[in-house]
Amino acid sequence: MTDINSLTAESNPPGRLFGIVIVLVSAASFGLMPVFAALSYEGGGNAISFALVRTIAIILFITPLVFLLKRGWRVPQKAIIPVALTVVSNLGLGICILSAVQYIPVALALLILYIYPALVIVIEALINRQKLSKLHTVVCLLAFMGLGLVLAPSVGELDWRGIAFAAMACISITLLMLSVQYARRDVNEITLLFWSNSGGLPLIFLILPLFGGLALPETPISWMALAAGSFFYIVGFWGYALSMRFISASRASLIYNVEPIVAIIAAAAILGEYLDWVQVCGAMLVIVAVYLATRS
Repeated sequence: MTDINSLTAESNPPGRLFGIVIVLVSAASFGLMPVFAALSYEGGGNAISFALVRTIAIILFITPLVFLLKRGWRVPQKAIIPVALTVVSNLGLGICILSAVQYIPVALALLILYIYPALVIVIEALINRQKLSKLHTVVCLLAFMGLGLVLAPSVGELDWRGIAFAAMACISITLLMLSVQYARRDVNEITLLFWSNSGGLPLIFLILPLFGGLALPETPISWMALAAGSFFYIVGFWGYALSMRFISASRASLIYNVEPIVAIIAAAAILGEYLDWVQVCGAMLVIVAVYLATRS
């Protein structure tokens, strides 16, 4: 769930191998985070509380980095709007995907989320007043066909709130990808990561009552799940920021495609959420669409 376009050119072979490992760890962490979020809900937690805890955790992690790396806090005036959009869209993505897994299986929520590359392609074509290429058309068709197969077998049984939150998460990450592209022209990655999280913290407190208020876990397992989810959130962002120095955008974007695969496997192993064969075929179409989108 990151802006791969901001990754830099590849370093030497040892550095490249290190970058690949870091991106794999980051992608796996982002895939595991919503699984542990769902596990924490079983013990009394809720999405907004999980979002609050993980946001505080990532701020405590990033703030020392800003000082140690001497990246600075200042956001240029011309970057204020893109950074503000990054803050809002990052918050929307986090709260919506965490809320989605309260109501529908994690794998389905993540697969709805991963329609976003097709949306980015369409929106960029509209902004640049360009026609979709044949490859981009195939990407969009595969993504939406795959989504249809994923949802079709259980659409009557799914809670519409989960589908709605997952759809809003998809819109949020689409806006995030586009806003980060503009923000990164004038703001370094560490400073942007700091503001995209710390800027959302007051908003979380503001909307806390709208999402049921603070509800922390009541069982040891749920507390461990909350801690694990926050840990994987930090590791995911740490890997994202660190990998920028070692690996190219194209290679990293392909590796990040393992995120939904990790989520599907982890949801089955930890939560007992399984896809049927029709949904597996749909998931494969979505993953292929994401792969083609990143290759293009």
